[in-house]
Amino acid sequence: MKDSKTFLNVNLCQDNQIVCLIGPSGAGKSFCSDFLKHHGYEVATQITTRTPRPDDCHYEYVSHKDFLNGLKDSNILGYYSGNPATFTDGNGYGYNVKYLQSLISAKKKIILFPSAYELSQPDFQEMYKNAIKICITFKNNSSVKKRAIQAKKTFTACELATRINSVNELTKHMLDYSKKSSDINFFMIYSDSYSSNVFESKFAQLKEICSILSISNADKIIAKYLNENEK
Repeated sequence: MKDSKTFLNVNLCQDNQIVCLIGPSGAGKSFCSDFLKHHGYEVATQITTRTPRPDDCHYEYVSHKDFLNGLKDSNILGYYSGNPATFTDGNGYGYNVKYLQSLISAKKKIILFPSAYELSQPDFQEMYKNAIKICITFKNNSSVKKRAIQAKKTFTACELATRINSVNELTKHMLDYSKKSSDINFFMIYSDSYSSNVFESKFAQLKEICSILSISNADKIIAKYLNENEK
């Protein structure tokens, strides 16, 4: 693992080479990554143990056993939220180390989606020291409920409560990291804090992303993107 960490620490994010988008489902990570793909960034293929979904992309599916072995052997950088003994109550998300090294060696500008739970791991800041880390989440539980219903029309009260609790827990991990670390490359964005108008809210969110990543001429390129892709 030390060789992998050393390689990543030295090579990550030279000239904003790597951007980590972190946060709960529905907060806007995919939306922001789709925008960044138009500016030379490449979404790295993520390894996961979860069941494939109809709208999934950029995933490689593996068994729980293979994922855990990859973590143990330092072939995978990531996080497993389940019980390793029983393969229950969670999934694994991570990246193949050799694959990441090949992207970095090719001078790719890469988008990664680490788990918010990785923020509490001792090795995280060392491995991702030079990466730009943008955490996207919600300020209000009503926004979590609204986004969940927009994504899936039928939610039971129990399912919505579980979603809200999950978002709050993830947000706590992000805030704890923000308070405890001295990471100058860490940023928090609340996707529901800009405007009740959808276009204005998305515009403001992307403008903040552009500011963090020093993307120039932001107003013009964001307006063009939204007009072409958010109809």
